[in-house]
Amino acid sequence: MRKAIFLAFLFISCTNVSSKKKEDILQKLRSSKHYEASFIGAAAFESELYKAADELAGLCSDRELLKLLKDESPVVRCYASNFIADRNIKADWYGILLKEAEDYSELSFQSGCIISNVYAGDIILEDLFNKKLTEPEQKKLKLELVKKQSKLNFANSILLSQDMSDELYAATRDWALTGNANAIFSLAKYKKDEDLQLIDSLKDKDIDLFFKACQYNTRESLKPFLEEYMRSIMPKEHFYTEWKSFYKLVAVYHDDFSKKIFRLAFFDKVTYNIREYHLEFIYDAIKDYLDGFYDDYLKILWTKHNLVDKEIIDYFLLTDKEFALEGLKTTLLNSNEYFFDTETLDYIIKAAYKNKIDLTEYFARAIKEDSVTTLEIYMKNMDCVQAGNKTIVDAVKARLENESNRYVTGPLTKYLEDVSTEK
Repeated sequence: MRKAIFLAFLFISCTNVSSKKKEDILQKLRSSKHYEASFIGAAAFESELYKAADELAGLCSDRELLKLLKDESPVVRCYASNFIADRNIKADWYGILLKEAEDYSELSFQSGCIISNVYAGDIILEDLFNKKLTEPEQKKLKLELVKKQSKLNFANSILLSQDMSDELYAATRDWALTGNANAIFSLAKYKKDEDLQLIDSLKDKDIDLFFKACQYNTRESLKPFLEEYMRSIMPKEHFYTEWKSFYKLVAVYHDDFSKKIFRLAFFDKVTYNIREYHLEFIYDAIKDYLDGFYDDYLKILWTKHNLVDKEIIDYFLLTDKEFALEGLKTTLLNSNEYFFDTETLDYIIKAAYKNKIDLTEYFARAIKEDSVTTLEIYMKNMDCVQAGNKTIVDAVKARLENESNRYVTGPLTKYLEDVSTEK
């Protein structure tokens, strides 16, 4: 009897301690105006707020955690959704998320060193939408969000997606008629002539979305406007992100007009300091058109402006091997320009070796001149040149005479040691 009383007392005491602990943590979370990911700051240190929320979740039953989705604090609601996501809790998730989709409570969200202002509803939908709803429920909720013309970023992501249906089109068009730019853009994927006037209104609302929308349905009537736009940006002294969409639209035409516009990017009338941005955008626009039509530009962009990837290299090795081999050599002479694209440089070295290009002089030059990032790629591919080759050894010794960066001297010294051991 005494034992039973003692156990009952112990249970009540533990329950009270647990309840107090949960309440203390809840108060801490409720007093915060910030929602933090597990790691925050540039140094990625563990968030104390997240740790507290994690501890609270561990103390809560499924029922208690579900109840926290209705808490007065948006921070608590967001943490509840975070930890609910991986629990197999049975509930009317469609009904719950339909209600959460109207949660426009604003809070600050930090992940890593990035801080942004978000709606609580966006965080909750991000956590639970894919994990708790069936595919039919997901489609149904997306339609409801568009019908309600939701302020959530989640709703905008639906408009910008490839989701399509007759019901979604009708709801999207109603929203577009209010002047919403994303909704107007979303109509473009349906390719309906009756929407062209609305789409043209994007010129004044959001020129980037206009260029993206027109990629679904190129029209001859747009060419004068596009040429005028091209001539207007040639003297610009700063680049604009919508140029990327502009050049992609021009590429879709895939005709002489496209080439005419691209040629203008190489003219002296284009501000020299930002010409590289024009060319990078053109490269991005045409790099997947490996049908021969844009070959002349792809060749120039590779050999003159160091814009290439392994797919283009393989394409030219098959269609114009003589040019491709010269392109590989040109790249190796200019490899330091691939400081931020060492993956491509690595592929080029291997492709050159596979095609029996003598790499000795190219490696020697790189060893003597290249920066640490690209030099590292050459050092990883030293099996592409003869071990102990005098030209290579001399280049290594020459670099070591005036080099102090240990990330350079280390691999070079090891190379000499390995060569010496092999002898």
